[in-house]
Amino acid sequence: MDRPSEGKVSSANRLSLPTRRSVDTAAAVSGFAARWIQTKPRRIRLSWATTCLSRCFAWLGRQRIDQQKQPFHLEQFECSLIGDQAINQDAVAHHIGDDWALLLVADGLGGYPAGEVASAKICKAVIDRTLAYIETIQADPLKGMRSCLQQATSDLQQYLALSDDTRRAQTTLALVWLNADHLITAHIGDSRVYLVDEHQIHWQTRDHSVTQMLLDEGSIGEDQMGDHPDQGKLFRCLGVERQDTVKVRAYPALKPGQLLLLCSDGFWGGTRRDEIIALAAAENLSAALQQRAACAVKRAQGDSDNVSAQIARWAQIQGSGYESGAVPGAQL
Repeated sequence: MDRPSEGKVSSANRLSLPTRRSVDTAAAVSGFAARWIQTKPRRIRLSWATTCLSRCFAWLGRQRIDQQKQPFHLEQFECSLIGDQAINQDAVAHHIGDDWALLLVADGLGGYPAGEVASAKICKAVIDRTLAYIETIQADPLKGMRSCLQQATSDLQQYLALSDDTRRAQTTLALVWLNADHLITAHIGDSRVYLVDEHQIHWQTRDHSVTQMLLDEGSIGEDQMGDHPDQGKLFRCLGVERQDTVKVRAYPALKPGQLLLLCSDGFWGGTRRDEIIALAAAENLSAALQQRAACAVKRAQGDSDNVSAQIARWAQIQGSGYESGAVPGAQL
């Protein structure tokens, strides 16, 4: 499972420009071909010219498409705090490829043994299955991620069933798979995914919980969910004895200026909505994320849950239409 603690910027390979030597060689070959074709009948010359022009235009079209593609530069940070608990049952993980990324947060359920085993295992299983299914996912992201998660859930259940110590372990999951053109979310339980910019929260996943039901009924407000007595009572989660399905959904592609936030309930329960929005405007994402996580722990006044979160946005790369700026690496 890829869990480096530093912020990471991933860049796709760029097209190399031709050297002077390669240009001279091409010119020499073209001159020889022109003299050779002059010795052939007119019909053959026309056919040859038509073929060459067709291939030339096709090559130019491919180069134009390649040049229009934005290099894959993703700025990503994560943190996980134990809070006031004896152990940290949260897991945070990611895998960033040349042209796609996978981000995950899982929260092992308190009150059950080995929650930390379940959360870590589902993250590893999803990463492993995503790597195995990546061609299918890139061809059809929504369908591919659904198949991937079915297999990863099966992997988790088989692993937990091997021992009586882990058989009752359960976990939530929130994930994002994205590339330049697609954004897929998947979640189960009360770990969340948010899409925000500096002005608003565009959307967030809906919890599979009692407090979400109470919010939908109008019995409580969203600011009351985090410290409600029924917070943490879930309708759906992952485990050996659970047959619940992970909710998978496709959204429009991530845009410059937008921020993805994945977090456990320990984070969102102690963070106001305006503070989540403010993350999108932060210049130093690492410091801003750590500050918000520490604040969530402090607000619990000695009864904090584990607090975990992960954030990502398109990096600011000079010459690409983004504002230039170095991406800080920070120990989280």
